[in-house]
Amino acid sequence: MPALFVLVLVLVVAVAVYGFYARAQRRKALTAWAAANGLSYSRAHDSSFDERFDNFDCLRQGSNRYAYNIIQGDWQGRPIVAFDYH
Repeated sequence: MPALFVLVLVLVVAVAVYGFYARAQRRKALTAWAAANGLSYSRAHDSSFDERFDNFDCLRQGSNRYAYNIIQGDWQGRPIVAFDYH
């Protein structure tokens, strides 16, 4: 039984470490893509998106709402804002 507990603990730690690494790699890729395309990138949490884009009801559902991994600027002559939302 203790061996099973250790195995599960090692598995949980491995999944957490992989998740941290994958998020860091994604942020690195988003930063590089934004810079290569003349856009700005921010990983900060912004809780004003539900007011900023009030036409989107989905941004006003739930609690603890915020945007992150925000890319914005002019791309191919058009203003864009792309983000992850929690």
